[in-house]
Amino acid sequence: MNQYPDTTTPAAEAIYHTLFKSLPMPTFLWQATGNEFVLAEMNLAAARQVNGPVENLIGKTARELFADRPDQQKVLAECFRTRIAQHCETQIPLRLSGDLLDVRVTCVPLTSDLALVQVEDVTTRQKVDDQLRESEKRYRLLFDNMREGFSLYEVITDKDGNAIDARILAANAAYEY
Repeated sequence: MNQYPDTTTPAAEAIYHTLFKSLPMPTFLWQATGNEFVLAEMNLAAARQVNGPVENLIGKTARELFADRPDQQKVLAECFRTRIAQHCETQIPLRLSGDLLDVRVTCVPLTSDLALVQVEDVTTRQKVDDQLRESEKRYRLLFDNMREGFSLYEVITDKDGNAIDARILAANAAYEY
């Protein structure tokens, strides 16, 4: 018995369409026509993300929609050319506010002329990463410029858990061995 359902029936097509429309991540369906990539469809999450009239976007080419974003056009072109999923991290402006959104774009080829593109908002993760880097930078500055000697040791134990030695993991310039 075939483990996969017949996807050619109208019922199966309706199920897949419903799944596509209800995906929580903004998802776009692009169609290759000649040397152009045309936006064929987008799901509800994508419609919320673009914050504008979806009807005005469907049928537009990548060249029209990303005239100032050659990186986005390149991801689509590489996906169709290589038939391999493509990923990139970039920033996209929100249509109404103009605020920049940090995103991870994944483009997956489905057929020879269709590709699925998902756009994951990584703005929060990016902000946390930036804050962590800044915190590490401040810590390193403090550590390196302390007047008092400071070191960080790792305790080495025997098989019974008794301390038998120590290893210096970090020491600032004022620390004397």
